[in-house]
Amino acid sequence: METQIQLPCHLQQWAGRGRLVQLYPKSSGGFALAACPTVKSDRLLAPHAPMRRSGFTLIELLVVIAILGIAAAAVALSVSRSDARLLQEETARLGALFRIAQDEARITGRALVWEADLEGYRFRPLDEEAARDWNDEILRPRTWPFAVLGIEGGRIVFGREPMLDPATLRIATAEREVRLALDAFGTLRPSE
Repeated sequence: METQIQLPCHLQQWAGRGRLVQLYPKSSGGFALAACPTVKSDRLLAPHAPMRRSGFTLIELLVVIAILGIAAAAVALSVSRSDARLLQEETARLGALFRIAQDEARITGRALVWEADLEGYRFRPLDEEAARDWNDEILRPRTWPFAVLGIEGGRIVFGREPMLDPATLRIATAEREVRLALDAFGTLRPSE
């Protein structure tokens, strides 16, 4: 009577170059190796070898979706530079510059004036003599980043006093008109 013995995985690989082998004892002593012709799957041959994957993992899909979302947002932000968006950005810039001008006037004790026209705006000392040699990089003259059709309230004075005189500013472009209110604390906000 012959006994069939299956070899462990590492011996299967060695004995049959990846094929399942069986060990048969000989009647004369010793053993004989024979390949199993019925086993054809690589997974059955080496169960410890990594399985082949088909498709993507959930993490891979989420990473790709996140990258696509970031790329789409970057494209959407960089493509549309409408007057309305530029006006909103310029309003935020003006608010910051107004706060800087108010601080500068308080610290130096010299009143500053903001003047605007259809081309752009600038800050300068209220005193004409001091304005000749005044040069400030932050409060430098600037041009509007869009075409301005009309402006009202284009002159605001920033004095040494901690409280400002409230002012209203109206800027009109081809697409939109915005009204801004400067309160006594120097905060610039859109108004109705």
